[in-house]
Amino acid sequence: MVEISLFGDQPENLLRVEAKNFGVSIQLKQINTETLALNMKQVIEDKRQKSAMVDTSIMKRSHPLTPSQRLVGCIDHILQTGGAVHLKPYTFQQLWHEQYLLDVFLFLLAVTLGTTWLCGQLLGLAARCCVGPGS
Repeated sequence: MVEISLFGDQPENLLRVEAKNFGVSIQLKQINTETLALNMKQVIEDKRQKSAMVDTSIMKRSHPLTPSQRLVGCIDHILQTGGAVHLKPYTFQQLWHEQYLLDVFLFLLAVTLGTTWLCGQLLGLAARCCVGPGS
């Protein structure tokens, strides 16, 4: 493969592809006909890249069950466990105010307001002490 990074997480993906010896990458700023042709020739002639791809393909395809057999196994598991409750997200059991973390928000709001009130009281006390009584 000859890869060109264009957007987002593609640079990381290209590093993985190069590390696994699946292909080579070209920086978008460096792309021209010469570098593209050179990298394509390198990929075509390099037998290590082809063998790495073939080995990975064999490894991925060497699953003991076919996809339809795996599907049947998953459906059987769900039926045996009564709907696979252990696989359902916990958010299905939460109340709406727990899902949106309103209890946490209200706690933080109370702490912030309490701290602000306490600071105001302390500043008022300090101002009265510094200025003196009756002023």
